[in-house]
Amino acid sequence: MSFQIKGQSCPVCHAYLFEDDDIAVCSVCGAPHHRECFVNAGKCGMDAFHGTENQYDLVKKRIAEEQEKETQEKQAQEERPKIQVECSYCHKRYDIKEKQCPYCMTPNGYSRATVINMDFLGGVDKNEDLGEGHTADEVKNFVGAGTNRTIPKFLSIKNGAKLGFSFWGLFFPAVKFASRKMYKEALIAGAFEIAAVLLLLPLSLAIEQMGYESYKEVADAVYAGVPDIMGAFNLATVGSILYGLVRILCGLFGNKLYYKHVISAMSEIRSMNLTDEEKYQLYRKKGGFSILGMFVAFAAVQYLPSIIASFIL
Repeated sequence: MSFQIKGQSCPVCHAYLFEDDDIAVCSVCGAPHHRECFVNAGKCGMDAFHGTENQYDLVKKRIAEEQEKETQEKQAQEERPKIQVECSYCHKRYDIKEKQCPYCMTPNGYSRATVINMDFLGGVDKNEDLGEGHTADEVKNFVGAGTNRTIPKFLSIKNGAKLGFSFWGLFFPAVKFASRKMYKEALIAGAFEIAAVLLLLPLSLAIEQMGYESYKEVADAVYAGVPDIMGAFNLATVGSILYGLVRILCGLFGNKLYYKHVISAMSEIRSMNLTDEEKYQLYRKKGGFSILGMFVAFAAVQYLPSIIASFIL
C-alpha cells in the first residue's frame, strides 16, 4: 500500500521523510520510517503507543479520510441540479448522464460528443399528417426501425405516389412482410412463392429420370415435343411466371401495402379508450421489426417446398 508521506517525519530520527526516501511502514500502526532507522531500531518508533488511544494508526486515518471524501462528493452530486434531455425518438425526458434513453434505448447524443443526433424522420416535419390525422412523429413510434427511410416514403405515398417500391419486397416478399408483422400478407406471398417452386420441381425430376445432362438436350426434347417432358415443362413455365409476378408486384407495391397496414393499425388503436402511454406501448407491440418473423418466413419459403414435394412427388 502506498501512503502519502508529505509532511511526515521518521519517529526514530525525527527527520522529514521525502518521496524518494527508502521507506518502511509499520505493519501494526502504519507509521512511516526510514528503512535504515527501522532496521537499526529493530522495532517501530511508535511501539510504545501500540494498543493505546495515542497509537499512530495511519491506516484507519486514511480510510476515514477517504470515506469522508466519498461522502462529501456524493452529497455534492446529489445537491447538484440534474440536467435532463429530451429523447429525439420518443420525446421522453431523462438524466443527461444516461448513455441511452431508458424508455426506447435510443443513444443519448448529448452525453457523448462523438454521437451525432440522427434525424429519425428523414427530413419530414414531426407534425406532418401522414394519413387519417396521424403525424409523422406518431407513425415513427409504430414503424420503429428504419424510420428515416420509411417516413419520407410514407409522405410520398400519402401525397399521391402510385407505387411504393421495396427492395426487400422484390427479392424476399414473404420475409419483407413477416419482418414488419404483416402476417396475412406474408402468408399470401409465401404461399404463392411455395406454389411457384413446387411447379418447377416436376421438370427437375423429369430431367433427372430421363438422364439429360445438358440444357441443350432438354431444349431439344422440348422442341421435339417429347411427351414425358412437355407436361413438366409447361408447369415449370407457369411456375416461373408466377414466381416472377409475385416478386415484381411485391417489389412495386411493398411499401404502399406497408403504409396502408400502418395507418390502418394506428387508426384501430386510436379508436380504443387508451392513455397516451398505453397507445405508445401498443404501437411498439403491433409495429416495429420482428426478427423472429423474418427468420420463420425465410425458413418456410426455403424448406417447405422440399418437404411438401417429398409427400406428393
